[in-house]
Amino acid sequence: MRIKNEYSFKDIKALLPYDYPFLFIDKAVSVTVDEKITCIKNITGNEYYFSGHFKDDPIVPGVILIEAMAQSTYLLGRLSALYCNKKVKVQVKRGRYYLARIQDLRFFKPVYPGDQIIIHVMIKKKVKNTELVEADVCVKSDLVCHGELIFATK
Repeated sequence: MRIKNEYSFKDIKALLPYDYPFLFIDKAVSVTVDEKITCIKNITGNEYYFSGHFKDDPIVPGVILIEAMAQSTYLLGRLSALYCNKKVKVQVKRGRYYLARIQDLRFFKPVYPGDQIIIHVMIKKKVKNTELVEADVCVKSDLVCHGELIFATK
């Protein structure tokens, strides 16, 4: 797969080890290798978690938003590895990202069926096999969730 700026759902499925019902990214719309990524997830009323959260007033569970941030980070890592490996012409190693810690995460507004979430992830610091990222989830221009995530890579 060549390095590009936008990635489809099909591209993402090929890069990440997730599938339905646990893939929470529909599209990557902006990628800067080893720096940042912006992804999109369209929230439909048919999402499996709405049957119990909450039946008469469905909102997206916060853990789903956190997982969307984590998957966006994982995608950035995979794309960065592909880019680096293409530059030095070696086979890409399929590493893993493990969410090690969530820091100062805050939720500001609920997300409802019909919303489109925009996930922004920016790498703040890399030390050995860990990465600190800052992540936001927005609906339109409204900030829904913000925090820092620490990942261990293997």
